[in-house]
Amino acid sequence: MFQDTFWANAGPHQSGVEFGGAYPIEAALDELRLAARDLAFAETAETIAQNRITVIDGMIAACEADAMHSDIGEAAALSDAATTLREERASLAETLPLERAFRADQRDLACARIAAVKTRLQAWIDNPDAIKAPFNPNIALDEAIALAQEGLDCSPEDIVTAARSAARARLYEVSSGEALDVSPVAPVTNTYCAAWVAGRLVARARARRI
Repeated sequence: MFQDTFWANAGPHQSGVEFGGAYPIEAALDELRLAARDLAFAETAETIAQNRITVIDGMIAACEADAMHSDIGEAAALSDAATTLREERASLAETLPLERAFRADQRDLACARIAAVKTRLQAWIDNPDAIKAPFNPNIALDEAIALAQEGLDCSPEDIVTAARSAARARLYEVSSGEALDVSPVAPVTNTYCAAWVAGRLVARARARRI
């Protein structure tokens, strides 16, 4: 469940939701879901940040290569796009260490939250009578324990691996000329607007030579 749904409703990291509702184990599982989502978000953002410069380098090289085989007007547009991308690259290289440190802190916090929830879930499984009304009464005890066990099986390593794979897939969108978004609610940055324009220019130049 958690590996399949940690992207559900993904938005800004580190939700401020407070837990501890009527059913403590249900609340714990929900907290685990949100911590897994935040971990995935941080890992995806860091992976994309680390690969931005590589992606932009490829776009610059493509612009330069195609400018050599284009007419004067198109070559000028490709040259301008490469210049814009170089400026974005310099800015990204300067801020990358700070972004990586920030994402690492987010990841560590999410892992700590997951570990804390797992401790609570394991304590309840070991002694189900320790908490009064731990789950919605419409859910049988054995089913509630199974859900809690599934929560215990939620692996931060698996979440990180899946998030990294998803981030790499998104990077292909940039190489295809699509604007990249690091989360379902984040605005498209100037970097990827520039990459989108450059990609379209390269594609147009190549199409004319076919």
